[in-house]
Amino acid sequence: MEAIAALGIASNIIQFVDFSLKVVSKGNHIYRSNDGSLAEHNDLELVTNDLLILQKGIEQSLTAPSLNDSDEDGDKKAMKALLLASDKSAKNLLQRLNMVKAQGRFRRWKSLRQALKSIWSKKEIEELSSRLSMFRDELQTRTIISLEYVNMFDVN
Repeated sequence: MEAIAALGIASNIIQFVDFSLKVVSKGNHIYRSNDGSLAEHNDLELVTNDLLILQKGIEQSLTAPSLNDSDEDGDKKAMKALLLASDKSAKNLLQRLNMVKAQGRFRRWKSLRQALKSIWSKKEIEELSSRLSMFRDELQTRTIISLEYVNMFDVN
């Protein structure tokens, strides 16, 4: 029985050391970065900002008058709903990414704190990123179908 208890304690110590190493490693990456954030977070931020720019372009094209507005009314409503939901998810993701950046003075300690926050919020960031990817895929599908619909009537 004592062997099992000793094994449990050893397992807990190994988990604690592993977690501590992750925090220190991420903290070091944050501290050494120019902007106080992890490289993968910078990439996510770049892609999310680009998606927001593309969404604005799509929104502008949807508000432009077209020749057959009545035929596309349902498609436009669906696209606008997707854009609205996607915009909300993108802004939530950017807000969450901004929360895990180390800023200001005493960056060494803040880097460790932000690394801890980054580890704790990893699942949430991944979920938001996944939702945004789902919206992107659906927007692409709707756009392709709309283009095929337009091409089908242009040929005739």
